[in-house]
Amino acid sequence: MLQRVIDNFGGYIVDKNEKFFRMVKDWTVSDYRTQKIKSEVIIDMMISEFMSEIVSYGLKTKYGLKTKIQMVAKEFPIERIAQKDNGHHYASVDYLLMDIPRTVYLTELKTTNDSVGGLQLLNMLNVCQHGIADLRKPFHYAVLDYGIKRHFNDRQTKKYLYSLKKMMDSLGIEKRDLSSFSDGRREKNVNGEYIQEVLAQEIINAVFGKIESATPKAEIKILYVSLHHITVDDILKKANLPYDAYNPHILLKPIILAEYISNDDFYKTLSSGKQAQWDCVEEILKELLLPYSNWF
Repeated sequence: MLQRVIDNFGGYIVDKNEKFFRMVKDWTVSDYRTQKIKSEVIIDMMISEFMSEIVSYGLKTKYGLKTKIQMVAKEFPIERIAQKDNGHHYASVDYLLMDIPRTVYLTELKTTNDSVGGLQLLNMLNVCQHGIADLRKPFHYAVLDYGIKRHFNDRQTKKYLYSLKKMMDSLGIEKRDLSSFSDGRREKNVNGEYIQEVLAQEIINAVFGKIESATPKAEIKILYVSLHHITVDDILKKANLPYDAYNPHILLKPIILAEYISNDDFYKTLSSGKQAQWDCVEEILKELLLPYSNWF
């Protein structure tokens, strides 16, 4: 009797999970095909769990690099190419990835080839030119100068503080008590300093210190992860940039998600738990890759 109850309950869980997956799949495909909906956000949510493995595998197959990629941050702020003096309206990259201590990857996810833009690429090339030392400036300003010092209770500030926590966790930085970040007001320590500012500065120094102290000095490279097939040539044309803007050591060959479908070699790089999750993601990506003729 007990075993029958256990079996029935197990079947209920499986059925419940299957129904939830079908709902997620149907709405993901529908939203991807619906005007005005930013499908990159949907696909980003599905593949973020696998981004480290996706890029590690891509760099190995395209360049022979045996490397382990870490996710440092998402929606990471970077300087704009046309930024005015004392201006603080930043651009961003979808992912800041690292292969400590060698390389930082400014990584963009593209779910349609039409979304590649010249200004976005120029912003990233500008960051590469200025180097690792300038990478922290926009984030530092957003968290401390604009955020904690002037707009501590703004939702945007709290989001940046949450991103700082995630960066600390992903890089294995020593844990700190972050409860003061959720306070409604700033508080001072015995030295008359705001404890939230001191704590945020400590974490920023630890996170970016780990990036900046890389030996040999870490490089910054640009990487596109695309759902559909696209080449460096295509990116430069769509960005309306001359071919001499292409530096093969900076702008890398795009990683194409379509090539990861039914790819046993990539599948074997995933842990057993992630393999089961990837099965679900792969099923959705297959639907997203169908041509217009299969939509109707």
